[in-house]
Amino acid sequence: MQGPFYTWSTETDEEQEEALRQITILNGEIDVREKALNAAWKSTAERGELWEQELQAGREMKQLLNWLALYRERRLTAINARSSN
Repeated sequence: MQGPFYTWSTETDEEQEEALRQITILNGEIDVREKALNAAWKSTAERGELWEQELQAGREMKQLLNWLALYRERRLTAINARSSN
């Protein structure tokens, strides 16, 4: 019984070269298709809405982090003031 990767016959050099050529062609086609899909996606209204939501979430996160930093600073100031008395 052969394993799952049993090779019935070895590939010729020509077959290997053809396989590599086909892979190169397919990879090039995939790159072109991916760029086309990305360009189409960027022009949709849905993408614009999602981008705005991400920007808003980022702004809210920045405000929260600023608030936390200010809270921490005030808390440390209060602790230091108590410990110096």
